[in-house]
Parts: sequence; structure tokens; C-alpha cells
Amino acid sequence: MATDPKRADYLFALVFGITFTLGWVGILGYQCLAWLQTAHWPELMIWDGLTKIGIHIDTTGWIGLDTIIWWFLNLPLSLVPFLLGMLGLLGAWCTYSEERSQQRWISELRRHR
Repeated sequence: MATDPKRADYLFALVFGITFTLGWVGILGYQCLAWLQTAHWPELMIWDGLTKIGIHIDTTGWIGLDTIIWWFLNLPLSLVPFLLGMLGLLGAWCTYSEERSQQRWISELRRHR
């Protein structure tokens, strides 16, 4: 039995979106629990996340490029899974709505025969 590529795309995008959205909730949940314990909001940056998994970024020697890289690395860590999760859910929604519109179009053609 062959798998419909549109359905596989939809399921992949949906799982991708849900997984990263749950990651975002997990990071915010950790920050909330830490704040409840210490009354200090832990600022987790992308740089912190990369360092935790063993990725270290060296300077390039170009001042302008280093400024852009460090600006990006100093964004909140929770922003990454949030944006990836929303991107996945948007992809799933677009794939689903495209499939539904094609099904409606086909049913309209059959009805007018």
C-alpha cells in the first residue's frame, strides 16, 4: 500500500510542530519553576543551549560578522523552539488546507458531471 505524499508531509509537519512547541513549553516551564524557587528569572540564551550540548562558537575575526553572530546567540533560547514549532504547525495547516481544497474541487467536478 503506497503512502500518500501529501498525508506524509502533513504528518511530518504536524509532529515537527508539536515536538518543538512542547520543547518551548518545557523551557518556559523550567524558567517558571526556577523563578518560583528563587524569585529570579533565569535568562537562557541560545548561546547557553549550544554550550550545554557541547557546541562552541569561535570568533571569525570579522567585527561586523561577529556582532551579528553574537546578537543572534544572545536571543532567548525559548525563541528557537517556539519559531520552529509555529513553522511546523503552519506547514501542517497549509498542507491540510490545500488537500481539503483539492478534495472539495474534485467533489464539485463529480457533482456537475
